Amino acid sequence: MIPKVYILDDDQTYAKLLAANLGRAGRFRNEIFERYEDLANRRSEEPPDAVITDLVMPDLSGIEVARRLRQTDPHLPIFVLTAHADLDSAIEALKAGATEYLTKPVNMDELSTLLNRALEERPLREEAASIQVDRNGQKIDIPILEEHVAPLLKSEYFIEPRIPFVIMDHDKVSPAKEAGLLPGDRVIGINLKGVWACMKYELRQMLAQGGGYLLQTASAAGLLMQVDSATYTVSKHAAVAFAEWLSVNYHELGIRVSCLCPQGVRTPMLLGPSGDRKSFLLEGAVSAEAVAECCVKAIESETFLVLPHPEVADYERRKTTDRDRWLGGMRRMKAKIDADPSLQGRD
Repeated sequence: MIPKVYILDDDQTYAKLLAANLGRAGRFRNEIFERYEDLANRRSEEPPDAVITDLVMPDLSGIEVARRLRQTDPHLPIFVLTAHADLDSAIEALKAGATEYLTKPVNMDELSTLLNRALEERPLREEAASIQVDRNGQKIDIPILEEHVAPLLKSEYFIEPRIPFVIMDHDKVSPAKEAGLLPGDRVIGINLKGVWACMKYELRQMLAQGGGYLLQTASAAGLLMQVDSATYTVSKHAAVAFAEWLSVNYHELGIRVSCLCPQGVRTPMLLGPSGDRKSFLLEGAVSAEAVAECCVKAIESETFLVLPHPEVADYERRKTTDRDRWLGGMRRMKAKIDADPSLQGRD
């Protein structure tokens, strides 16, 4: 069945142009509305598969439209378009429940792709909204999507594994697109949202079969710091914290979690495509095989933190024991790296 899209915009000329482009080759069936009340009345007769709304309108803003639609349909794809994008309105739109926030003139290929993806994912969102499991003979609902982690899901991913043991390597999980609006969105998408993207597909299967193991790849930066990147530092800390949350909430249900936090590993990511990249992480870097061996040992012992560089545990203890002294040491490290280009990890 061809998806039905409602388009709300006080600029009827633009709305008609948008509808004509979306309707080409029978991709979408479209209806145009100038006022929210008309859309709401029509929606009560025939609910749409998706809604596209302008941000700035005389009667009701697109943010409020998204909020009202989301109250009655938690999984409806809602796209907010604007000719005057800014960070504050983008954040407000996403908080209100918008699926996407795009700028005019919108790229039609991108819009069609995002619409199709949102429509395809809706059944998965609905299915994952609450997982029912058996705990000691009693059926309980685990609301893993909407209550806890839906706010993380603002970018899309493809995750392939279908086994009860899953390695979540953020550096290998790439967003299907870069938002280009929120600073650091791609970094956060790779380092944090990839965790949820993987869990979204795997956790239900693990719970159904009575357990599973999640090995999450973070970084020593998730315990310490990456002095030259705020987004990397913040997102890796969040990834470690999320792994801790998973361990606390799902251990009783048979899910085990380990979190890998290495420093330098001798792979192309560190060494560069030609193998001669310089970086302060080269000193003490270990092989991928050594990291794998550490992972296996941690899984066998069900140890949460996997530390191929044992000194990271000492660094973290120093950080928590005397944070001011630790911060002073990190400042000195940054100054050393800033003064020596050979330590900066550039090709």
